[in-house]
Amino acid sequence: MRGAPTLQFRTTPEDPEALGIAVDWIELRGAGRTLPAPKLLGGLLSLFVGVPLVLSLAAGPAPALGAAGAAAAIGAALVTWDRLGGICALGAAGPPALVAAALAAAIFRLLARRWPDTVAAAGERAFVVPVAALVLALAALSHPSYYYPDIDTHARYLAAARADPYLLFDPREYQDRTGAWTREIAGRRVAFPYSPVFHVAAWPLAVVFGEVTAIKTAAVVSLAVTLLLVHALARLIGLGLRAARLAQTLAAFLPVMSSRLTLALFPTLLGQALELLLIVHLMRRYPHLEGARDAAAAWAFLFAAQAAYTGSMLNVGAVVVVFAGWELLAGDRHKARRVLGAWAIAATAVVLVQYARFVPVFWREVLPHLGDGSASGGDDASSVFGRAVHRAATFYDIVYPLLLVPGLVALRGAPRVPRRVIGSALLAGAGLLALRYAVPVLFRDAKEVELLAAPVAVAASAGIVWIHGRGRFGRLASAAAAGIALAWGAQRTVAVYLERFVAVGR
Repeated sequence: MRGAPTLQFRTTPEDPEALGIAVDWIELRGAGRTLPAPKLLGGLLSLFVGVPLVLSLAAGPAPALGAAGAAAAIGAALVTWDRLGGICALGAAGPPALVAAALAAAIFRLLARRWPDTVAAAGERAFVVPVAALVLALAALSHPSYYYPDIDTHARYLAAARADPYLLFDPREYQDRTGAWTREIAGRRVAFPYSPVFHVAAWPLAVVFGEVTAIKTAAVVSLAVTLLLVHALARLIGLGLRAARLAQTLAAFLPVMSSRLTLALFPTLLGQALELLLIVHLMRRYPHLEGARDAAAAWAFLFAAQAAYTGSMLNVGAVVVVFAGWELLAGDRHKARRVLGAWAIAATAVVLVQYARFVPVFWREVLPHLGDGSASGGDDASSVFGRAVHRAATFYDIVYPLLLVPGLVALRGAPRVPRRVIGSALLAGAGLLALRYAVPVLFRDAKEVELLAAPVAVAASAGIVWIHGRGRFGRLASAAAAGIALAWGAQRTVAVYLERFVAVGR
């Protein structure tokens, strides 16, 4: 027999949406020479040759080696674990990884040129961890046995929007038809507003790869940008190059990142990246916020961060209010008022452009029920605190709260504005975490753990560096702390991924 083996299964389930057949095992015997199909071979060459080559040309040899090492590591693991599925995953990940690496490299070069005091100071090594995470994530998401239903939700919305672009402006028809992005409030199903920015960004990729691969690719590019900005954040608060790369590695292994990938919360990753971009911009330009040009730039960053993702309206508002209030109390009223004004104008513009139609719904259906308690228990202070602590422990365990203590001590030596911005992000995230359970109708979908991820990783890295400087015992303790944090994060990352692995018998 020659050619590719073809199997056909036919079934007529009673429910058209139901699965009709579960295949437990297929084995082919008597095969002679087996050659990869041209598409599979092209995908493998793209991953193992194309991605390192593109990165060496666009970003330098260090990212190219990082990508090659990540591809070799994930390839060996996948093929050892599941020979056929692993090969298929690597072949499927190749072409989108090539495009994603090129896009991420272009963003890296842009940031290095525009912000030479952050990314450029470390050179190409600042891009090693982001590109390695990109390759690992895309290969894992491409495995044929990985599945999560919201992937289809996003892909179908993108497909529907490509057929009818008006859905990008008003997705209510799609929400009513599918139930996506709705909440039940007082027994009624309410369609909440939804930002189309992520799906607009994935649209060009869908022309080349199709909707499913396009949204995965856009998500991992957003992750790579977030990790690149973690390096910038660490450098701005005064950490060295090695500490900045440690912060990137800690952030990459946080369950916040892996769970958002495996749970298909892909737009959240874009929102997280643009929120962090805003935070880095404030750290750099707030001291110069005097003229109209800087005010306009601040407005642009504030608008982009809030327009990219619906949950970012809460995150950005909380950070700006805390930071501006801190500056007002410290006596810097002029620039603090400029930031508040730029934020208010940007938030108003986003509401008018994206969410104006939701204002009457919010007034009639949501506002009267803001005081309703959560469905999971009472609304007393101890219950709110207990649930907030449980959620924080899910994503940060006890490891990161412990590292925050020396980290905050170390941050006392950071420049004033970066120190206050990162402190404001930590305080805003903690406040939103409490409000999530105190006022669940409005804050239940707050993305506070995403807001906290980068500041927590940077503060933890600062804490490890501070411990390292306490003598021989400090060096041993810092190595142990870093090892424990990374091991815990890696274990949680693998566990979250395997929970979405749907192969029969695995």
